[in-house]
Formats: sequence, structure tokens, C-alpha cells
Amino acid sequence: MSIYTKKGDRGKTSTIDKKPVSKESALIEAIGAIDELNTYLGLAMTFCQNRSISELLINTQKDLFRVGSILAGSKLSFPPSKVRKLENKIDELDSNLKPLSNFILVGGTRCSAHLQYSRSLARRAERQVVNYAAEKKLNPQVLKYLNRLSDFLFTLARWDNHQNGVAEEPWVGRRK
Repeated sequence: MSIYTKKGDRGKTSTIDKKPVSKESALIEAIGAIDELNTYLGLAMTFCQNRSISELLINTQKDLFRVGSILAGSKLSFPPSKVRKLENKIDELDSNLKPLSNFILVGGTRCSAHLQYSRSLARRAERQVVNYAAEKKLNPQVLKYLNRLSDFLFTLARWDNHQNGVAEEPWVGRRK
């Protein structure tokens, strides 16, 4: 079987229900943003030396495949426990970090910088899914998960810097 089907040559694709959908639709934009984030998490993982970070990112990738599948029309569930797991992990990681009083500049370890970029992709994916959810009812846990995901990636990036002894560079808006 060939990897190419030629079915998308005219700007259409299909989801699980096999109905044609324009590649510029809000649905395909949302699925694509989730895929982009998932792919980048795989890249980010190659820069992370900490095994526990890799395990967290693999679990996140699995969750994102579930989200993409749900968007594509599968009947998979997305339980509230997935949101709670992210919240618990954010709280656990954050308990080791100094509270923020300013924005911080992206940087530090390579892993941290890639996690921060992943955070920005997560926010974009969330916006795309919210846009699609304005057209079609969506499990609210998916939206909650995507909202927490950017916070999780931000905290994980800070935690990696902390674990590696890299100080955060604050951004101070008012300097004379």
C-alpha cells in the first residue's frame, strides 16, 4: 500500500466518518495544530536529559493523539482525570521553584528552551481547538486539558532549568 492516496490533491481530506472536509476548515486547522505540537514534543524530548521529563512528554503525546482522534470523530473519551493529573504534576513541580514576580525570558537549557517553544505551540493549538469548538460541541475536558497543558510545559521548562542550576532571567518592563 502506498503512503500517498492522491485524495487530498484538490484541497480536501476526510476524518473518521469518511466525509470530505476542506483542508482550510477549522477542524483540520485544529487537528493540524495538535499534530504540530505533538511532533514538536518529540523533538523537544531529544534535548532533555532527564528521563522523568521524557516519560512525562511521552504521556503527553499519547494524550494529544487521543485529542486529535476525538477531533477527527472517534468516540474515545477524555476523562477529567487527565486534567487533574496535569494539575497535580504542575503543583508538584512548582513546589520546587521560586515564585515568579516577573515574566522570564526563554532560555536556559536546550530542553527548557524547547519546552517553552512547545508551550507556545500548545497555546496556538488551544486557540485553534477553541475556534473549532465554536462550531461543534466538544468534550469540555479537552479544552481544559489544552489550557492546562501550556501551564504544564511552562512549569516543566522552569523545573528543568532549576534541576540544572540555571538561573531564570527576569524581564523587567520598567527600567530607567
